[in-house]
Amino acid sequence: MSVSAARHRAPIAVIAATVMFVGLSVTALPGRASGTIASTAHAARPAARSSARCPAAYPLRKVHAGLRGTGFTTVKGTTPTPFSVRVLGVLHDGIAPGIDMIVIATHSRTIKHHGTWEGMSGSPIYARDGRLIGALSYGLSFGATNKAGVTPAAAMYQLLNDRRAPAATYAKHVAVPRSMAGGGDASAAGEQSSADLRLLPTPITVSGVPAAGMSMVRKQLREAGAAPFSLHTGGATGVSHRGSAAKIRPGAPFAVTYVYGDYTIGGVGTVTAVCGRKVLAFGHPMMELGATTETANTARVLYVQRDPTGPSFVMANIGPIVGTLDQDRLPGVRATLGRAPSATRITTHAFATATGLRRTGVSHTPVVDEVADAAGGSTYFNLLTTAQTEGAGSASYAFTATGRTKSGKRWTLHRSDVVTDPYDVEFQTAMEIDNLLGAVVGNPFDALSVSNVKVHATVTERRLAEWELSGLSVNDGSGWEDVTPSTAVDVAPGDTLQLRAHLSAYRNSQKKRTVDLAVHVPAAAGPGPAQLQVTGGEDLAEQFPDTSTATDLAGVMKLVNSIPHGNDVVAQLSYQDFSGTAVTKTHHVRIDDAVRGAGSIQLNVVVPCGADCDGDGGGDGGEPTPASGTASYRLR
Repeated sequence: MSVSAARHRAPIAVIAATVMFVGLSVTALPGRASGTIASTAHAARPAARSSARCPAAYPLRKVHAGLRGTGFTTVKGTTPTPFSVRVLGVLHDGIAPGIDMIVIATHSRTIKHHGTWEGMSGSPIYARDGRLIGALSYGLSFGATNKAGVTPAAAMYQLLNDRRAPAATYAKHVAVPRSMAGGGDASAAGEQSSADLRLLPTPITVSGVPAAGMSMVRKQLREAGAAPFSLHTGGATGVSHRGSAAKIRPGAPFAVTYVYGDYTIGGVGTVTAVCGRKVLAFGHPMMELGATTETANTARVLYVQRDPTGPSFVMANIGPIVGTLDQDRLPGVRATLGRAPSATRITTHAFATATGLRRTGVSHTPVVDEVADAAGGSTYFNLLTTAQTEGAGSASYAFTATGRTKSGKRWTLHRSDVVTDPYDVEFQTAMEIDNLLGAVVGNPFDALSVSNVKVHATVTERRLAEWELSGLSVNDGSGWEDVTPSTAVDVAPGDTLQLRAHLSAYRNSQKKRTVDLAVHVPAAAGPGPAQLQVTGGEDLAEQFPDTSTATDLAGVMKLVNSIPHGNDVVAQLSYQDFSGTAVTKTHHVRIDDAVRGAGSIQLNVVVPCGADCDGDGGGDGGEPTPASGTASYRLR
């Protein structure tokens, strides 16, 4: 799930969905709105096609209660339809300090049935003289309603100037005076009880994700800091680099994706204005990323779905890429038509032994901070698709990520491991890949590009290929002797401790095996207590290292590469050297299947004395000296 390290938010792994705002349009359309648009639909004359200049902004100082206009939105397909608008008033600083909110009442046959719906964000609102009042972007908090809040056109036009683009926190909820909330035609019983305008949630359409994976998508979106959204299963058709920019016109559906392909997450909204190659949409942020690089796409609305428990919402398919979204800010989003942004290619090969199904999926993300979540999400969803279930089992995986540092130096991260989980092994496998890759890509030392991520994963359901540590033995030279945490073993610096770990198969105590380890006690070990901890690598793999101790990218890579594998038997020797500094040395042996459990032995480092330890005054104070070679050790 990590949108930006500076924002301290995790990412979106981890994941996989298609965001949708479905849009209201600005094309002059013949005929009347569905039902009752009257002459106002003909009074507004918005440009039918984009031009080099934006439509003139209607002066906010002239916006007043009773002002009438026309809005445009897409109810089905890609053709905008009009709806009538009457201004109820202006809330000063209603969106943010310096950005007022225009409150309106809307009317059309569709709005009468559904109210303003999730997906109308960005619908352009025009005065009768054709000037742009703003973009519909807020709605009343509960139920179907014809009331809405509008982001003024002048605020959205600031997005055309990068240096002036507002980035302040927006108001998610705005109290509306009852004189405004009660004005106009009420379309929902109980509307008077909630005079609270809120940012219209973005309908998130998820494609390439089995139903079991939706909770993961929701979690990643929240951690990534997405603006309010609702999550729905949908589709992404025709996602390619061959889109027609001619389809991007005021009022037409407009999509933004940050993961696309086999697994898609994007946002579908409405084009508010087209100014040459620049597109303004939504009227509020999608992910609050500020300057960004996401893909701008066409979209096609399937229908508006009525929801009896809350606002209605749109269902839509995302179309081909037509450019790059480069601003995601307070008053809306901005895209540049033409070239698509560069993107990381993520290839996932999944195989489930229980079903015999194999699948290869290819997804892309143009947002570097989303690479880890996208890789984890793609792995999870493809494993679910091949296994056709989620649950207990074992898995093996290997992934390789490649890219370049800011200076152009090539970097590579490779990891292979085994995973077991008694509840959801598919999810656990995906999270390991997400966390490991995220630690490197999200490092605070070097801005990395990621060209490719390749994942191979195999899952075996219902059987935990796992060993449990059941005991330890030590060989003191005369044979193996079982030990417990209370057993004390005297060792000398330079000793090599012969250790044996006893393992029992998970839920099959009759199946046993042993693993021998040779643990060397360094010559620099100082006298005093020490400890030897033996642990299964599957337990240690879940204890992700603290990368904040690293001082550069190489240090982060070293920490990630040092994480024990799930099928390691790990011995950690902790002692103090002669200066009193705590030191930990690690030894491990890798076997075929995962290992869990832990055991420990208390050690006592006994330092042999040199000639000066006899107390006869013949030396330099009688200090002990480290032993050379291998000394014997004993149990007591």
